[in-house]
Amino acid sequence: MRKIVASALFAALLLTLVSCSGKTNPIVIGGNSEVKENVYVVTGENGKQSFEYEITEKNTIAITGYTGSFDKHQVVIPDRIDSIEVTEIGPKAFYYDNSITTVTIPETVTKIGAWAFAGCTYLENINIPETVTEIGAGAFYKCTSLSSIELPGSLGEISNYTFYGCDLLETINIPEGVTAIGDSAFWGCNALVSVTGMEGVKSIGAYAFNDCSKLADISISAATEEIGEHAFNGCETLVIKVVAGSFAETYVMSYGYNYTK
Repeated sequence: MRKIVASALFAALLLTLVSCSGKTNPIVIGGNSEVKENVYVVTGENGKQSFEYEITEKNTIAITGYTGSFDKHQVVIPDRIDSIEVTEIGPKAFYYDNSITTVTIPETVTKIGAWAFAGCTYLENINIPETVTEIGAGAFYKCTSLSSIELPGSLGEISNYTFYGCDLLETINIPEGVTAIGDSAFWGCNALVSVTGMEGVKSIGAYAFNDCSKLADISISAATEEIGEHAFNGCETLVIKVVAGSFAETYVMSYGYNYTK
């Protein structure tokens, strides 16, 4: 695959914008993306924003890296670059970028790679379109400002470490299509109080909800056939609702977790 850097703005345009208004206008990289208020591609006279990307085997684009200003700002990922659809956000594409606060993902994207937004400590809001079917391991690892997120109904799995250490995440609804929650997926989500929509989950990984100290209740259906070790350790106020005679009942009894039927 070819690695290419899509430059966001020519210097001449930047100078024109700054000289005319004293600040840059909202600009989106890519041909057809909608320009949104307060989405700044360039901040400051010498700033610039660019996406690094690769052409995939399917002749689509995977975003693999990003360079923006040091000031806090929002990012709109383009739906196309040079008329080619953007379908993936690659592994570590925004890894530990501490300047982005909001990310808008286009409906052309179907996959978010492993650790894509890991360590983005100022990321508060991200929209994930229904077209996304896969979110890789650790995608939102230690996004400590993320308080809520809506997962797409097309998702089939919550991978290992996906929301590990998301200190402010308060609620999560598991989409109906999700059948597996990976190891340590929600480890250390200290503000998490509510988890809903577990009806279709067949497996829960080891330490999946470890140290979710404010989690008050969760329901595990009869569909769940596998739960890894210490999945709910450190959940001091948790009462787990289970189905009588189910695998989940046997599991919670073996660990001495508080439960109800």
